[in-house]
Amino acid sequence: MVKKDADQWIKSLYELVAMIQEDVLSFHYEGRHSKTDERLYIIQYRESLLSPTLIRVLIQKAEVLSRFSHDHLVPLMDYHYDGLAFSLIYRVPETWSFFY
Repeated sequence: MVKKDADQWIKSLYELVAMIQEDVLSFHYEGRHSKTDERLYIIQYRESLLSPTLIRVLIQKAEVLSRFSHDHLVPLMDYHYDGLAFSLIYRVPETWSFFY
């Protein structure tokens, strides 16, 4: 199996619409699901900050977060680690004016 880099993987499933912000830990994007057109919030952590221990913790936390469902939480739809970059993909309700 050929390993895709994070940008290729994200672009194959999700469209990056716009960068919302960049901070010391990560890049934040507005996105859309390529098949369902759902609004997404994508956080891609900076590769230079990721250690094996941090990756394990992020994956464990993502697994727990993916099981939560509440009206006041943005649902975690997916996460991805390709050996270099780690990304969280959140589903954003259409009623939210999250990006504007």
